[in-house]
Amino acid sequence: MEKLNEKGEILPTASAPVPKRASLIWRLTKLAVVCVAAGYFLSGHLNLAVAHLPIRGGRSSTSLAVTCPQTGALAPSNTTLLDALYEQFADPDFLTKSAELLGASVRIPTETYDGLGEVGEDERWEKFAPFHEWLEGAFPSVHSTLKKETVNTWGLVYTWEGSDSGLKPLMLTGHQDVVPVEEKTFDQWTHPPFSGYFDGEWVWGRGSCDDKGGLIAIMIAIESLVKQGFVPTRSIVLAFGFDEEASGMKGAGAIGKFLLERYGEDSIALLVDEGAGYSEIMGAMYATPGVGEKGYLDARLTVNTKGGHSSTPPKHTGIGILASLVTTVEANPIPPRLTRTNPFYSTLQCIAAYSPDVPKKARHLIKASQKSDKALAKLGEWVLDKLPPGVAVLPIGPSLMSTTQAVDLIQGGVKTNALPEQSWAVVDHRISVDDSPAVVQAHLTELLTPEATRWNLSLDAFGAVVSADTEDAPKIGSLVLTDAFGTALEPAPVTPSEGAVWSVLGGTIKTVFAHNDGLPASVRSAKLEAGEDLSTDINMAPGIMSGNTDTRHYWPLTAHIFRYAHNRPEGIGNGFHTVNEAMGIENFLAAVEFFTTLVMNVDEAEL
Repeated sequence: MEKLNEKGEILPTASAPVPKRASLIWRLTKLAVVCVAAGYFLSGHLNLAVAHLPIRGGRSSTSLAVTCPQTGALAPSNTTLLDALYEQFADPDFLTKSAELLGASVRIPTETYDGLGEVGEDERWEKFAPFHEWLEGAFPSVHSTLKKETVNTWGLVYTWEGSDSGLKPLMLTGHQDVVPVEEKTFDQWTHPPFSGYFDGEWVWGRGSCDDKGGLIAIMIAIESLVKQGFVPTRSIVLAFGFDEEASGMKGAGAIGKFLLERYGEDSIALLVDEGAGYSEIMGAMYATPGVGEKGYLDARLTVNTKGGHSSTPPKHTGIGILASLVTTVEANPIPPRLTRTNPFYSTLQCIAAYSPDVPKKARHLIKASQKSDKALAKLGEWVLDKLPPGVAVLPIGPSLMSTTQAVDLIQGGVKTNALPEQSWAVVDHRISVDDSPAVVQAHLTELLTPEATRWNLSLDAFGAVVSADTEDAPKIGSLVLTDAFGTALEPAPVTPSEGAVWSVLGGTIKTVFAHNDGLPASVRSAKLEAGEDLSTDINMAPGIMSGNTDTRHYWPLTAHIFRYAHNRPEGIGNGFHTVNEAMGIENFLAAVEFFTTLVMNVDEAEL
């Protein structure tokens, strides 16, 4: 394989013939390469020497590529405290205790559902009471030191007041709720979904990854800092909603208003919530914090038709007509397109800069696309059709550059011998940063208007009458398009991926990864036995979320929102929202280190 420099350019090989007329140039080139290599070697050793020096904001001067600048590793100046905490986290007893804390949180079911009633009226919210009670007992130092407040009964806000009230606080967030477990799948779980079972390597159960893994990692980090005598200069706010899996309207929605009233707009230095993690992409490691988030629209398609006895049916029932409409929608999504304003485009730029396994033509396309619209279009085609199988992050590239649609709910009819009078389906849309709910609504209206005519239905599209029933031309029924739950959301503002805040986040990630790569023990052993090198280097690449988080309710508080969970895919058992959700304990402890180090770094940074 041809060797590439840090910019992705091919380096000359020793066997390559050098023309005589270029001998002087070649000698100068070799000298330059040697100097660069020596500088790189020395900088690596110097970085080790200065890793514990305080760095107060600012961009790194050691950018590796113009299109994807990198910052150096960053560790707090209080090396004694950091070393003591890292030593504590490496203790086998601490590992066991941490696994038990995560497992205990899983054993308290906190499922939320679509359509829950108001807090105080729907008794299903009461399930959060035992979880709150458990938190107080599990983290006594947090509860004796931080100020705890409840918002809308079950929302949790903890405040650790800093000594300098003039500094903007750090905000760490997560959610207490989990998605429901389908009872019919219980027997498919290796360990029961709410067992919180720890087998020595994995903590099993619903919420172990999403998002009790994040919430408990934050609590362990803060508990450990309090016990070690850390006193923050900058205030720290912890905010835990309770209905993120149902759009967060009652939980983070209320917390966001509560904090906005207290602190005002642009009052938080940076905010970290659940999100993307870190993984290997085409031969290099990347952390891909979500600096953007797609928009959202649940579109309900409702077909109203005349009822009657099923023994004398029309040629097509309302369910049959709805099935045709659903087929039309699925066959005609909004065409995907890659744009330079999409954070996924920045991800591709970073991959071109640092991944040795990117195909040459793809690397050229990525670079050429910076100025060429033709190359940009071809790059989008490559993402859609030419990506190698099994490449982390990139397999979902098509969804990251598209407005996606998924028909997730459908209902119609009440009895076999009665014709359905109403049938409906809900289409979940995750909206590209270059589109909007209005674009999706217009697309569906245009797409289904001829279908409504074909089926002789009147059409009401998102409150606008497109075709009405008349006495002269009566319709057999109606098609009504609506925002199913009133939760439509514009794409999120894009967080800056340069400057002091980005540097602190990236420097923290690099320090923690070099110390703890989060690999499960069995995976690590297998890699070592196979002779694989385990990297201690990681790159930062801006990313975008394919789903939505509670951060939608916190936009006014700060421009610096990062959707990032310091986890790697090898330490996530079977994924999220599915059977056999599990968290690798090494992965979990790496997250604890991340939050601990981030708190200490942000406390010293000039933000």
